[in-house]
Amino acid sequence: MKPKTKIIFFGTSDFATPVLEALIQANYIVAAVVTAPDSKTIPPAKQLALIHGIEVLQPENFKTDPVLVRIGEVAKQSTVGIVVDYGKIIPERFLRLSKFGLLNIHGSLLPKYRGPSPIQYALLNGENETGVTIFVLDEKIDHGPVLGMEHEPIALDDKYYDLKMRLVKKGAELLLKLLPKYLNGEITPQPQDESQATFTKLISKEDGKIDWHKEAGQIYNQFRAFHKWPGVWFNWQNKILKIIDCRTHERLSETQLTKGKIYREKEQLFVPCSKGCVELLKLQFEGGKILSAKEFLNGYGRLLEKA
Repeated sequence: MKPKTKIIFFGTSDFATPVLEALIQANYIVAAVVTAPDSKTIPPAKQLALIHGIEVLQPENFKTDPVLVRIGEVAKQSTVGIVVDYGKIIPERFLRLSKFGLLNIHGSLLPKYRGPSPIQYALLNGENETGVTIFVLDEKIDHGPVLGMEHEPIALDDKYYDLKMRLVKKGAELLLKLLPKYLNGEITPQPQDESQATFTKLISKEDGKIDWHKEAGQIYNQFRAFHKWPGVWFNWQNKILKIIDCRTHERLSETQLTKGKIYREKEQLFVPCSKGCVELLKLQFEGGKILSAKEFLNGYGRLLEKA
């Protein structure tokens, strides 16, 4: 590695900060951090940059914001750019300002699960493996040539946040391994296989709505994917009821009980599905406090039939 490799870093969330910290600790010179504007909270990447005395640039947009001039200046002076969960599409005119372009860390094994929600979709689809990919950004979404990737197994009880943080740690380690080789010309990025490409979309609140006519395993995968945002929920007694924790069971006969109806058995709550059932461990009415199954039964048990 060249001793004074200068980097412009694009990132916003807590998925980006471990990578930024790793670059700083590895003695790369982070010339500036480009991050999202402040909202109700300060972006985690900005907080870390300020701790280390790094210049922070927060464009409102990539069309007319005056800070774009400064971003262009820093990019031209930088050896390479690193992009991790920035949250905005970077226009084509910024992609090649740095000598070695912009490298992106993506939370899937590209070309599978391109787009904004790769980790959620891997969980939603019940995958048993995912990973991280480092590639060169080009004009298309998650399309550029690949420097390398690392695989990561998915356990049956993995949820979004835990898997996300394992992947970012793996991504930071992979970047530190590949970056000096790439800058020294030892790695030739390889094109992705377009025939294998799949895509994800931005998650909305409606993606968390449960269809109890699905199998219990599918609903549990939905919970694993969306438990942080937007949460998984259904309508009960004309109110939105959110599942905070749950697990699957095969014990109830779906032919005898109504799908999507909450049943009680001792201090347990069950909902039959098309195959198997979901045991509800913690629940929350919209705007209310989190209730254990026992607390829910104490308040609403009289409204429930026995399984």
